[in-house]
Amino acid sequence: MNDIFDVPLGHNALLMGDSKMGKSASILPLVELDEVERIVVADFDAKFASLARSLCSGKNPVADPEKVRQKLIPPTVFRRPGFSQARAYQDFMQKLKGWDDLGELEEWPEGTVFFVDSLTFLANAIFHDVSGGKKHTEIRSGGGAGAFDAYMDAQESIRSVLNRLTSDQVHAHVLVSAHIDIQQLYSEEMKEAGLPAHIAALPRSKGKALAPEIPAYFNVLLHYKKNKKGERVIGAAPDELTGASVPNLAADAEYPIKDKGLKKIFELMLGY
Repeated sequence: MNDIFDVPLGHNALLMGDSKMGKSASILPLVELDEVERIVVADFDAKFASLARSLCSGKNPVADPEKVRQKLIPPTVFRRPGFSQARAYQDFMQKLKGWDDLGELEEWPEGTVFFVDSLTFLANAIFHDVSGGKKHTEIRSGGGAGAFDAYMDAQESIRSVLNRLTSDQVHAHVLVSAHIDIQQLYSEEMKEAGLPAHIAALPRSKGKALAPEIPAYFNVLLHYKKNKKGERVIGAAPDELTGASVPNLAADAEYPIKDKGLKKIFELMLGY
């Protein structure tokens, strides 16, 4: 019987940032790491393949084009024009049971990077599934218990998916991108302690109640932003979300995306 410490565990990370901050593009240089044997992409934005082609061709590719061809498995697109979002979620869950020759998610080898792009669109697909295909505007206009139940059911399904993606049974490295929502947090505990409300940058999913829970699912929290020079950089997540950190990554460290920032952070995650 193998010792528990001999069982390889994958790392997981939440990549948070506004649109066009380079979350998807930053994945590509990971192909240059020897520890990464393949990259599997669950594409809910229907843009990753075209993005990879444009960024890995020409005179200044963001990653070694040959290694991209060798290691990047053609992205599986779950959200297409003309397809229901509910179907996107159903197809995703079915795919996790047997992803081509890799088998179930829990069977994937540790040299695999699984990129889910993005939690925002996945959460929308889950909501459409539990609401019977209705848009959230239709649910809200109906009001009452039906609207509350739809959001509660969607949030429970999102928790279930996150539990599986970040489980100790998963040996692959799971990276999940998410857009950011700015929320004012003021819990009953804060009120009783006489603490003031504070503004937090939280991952967008479905409904504000779930957002503060999401960071706790992940080993590593990363924030994509622009620095004072206007460069797109990756750093530690905002202080109010701290609780998961990368070894040797200082709170104020910034890794420019143009300099393969995520690759350098991943090296720290792997213990370089």
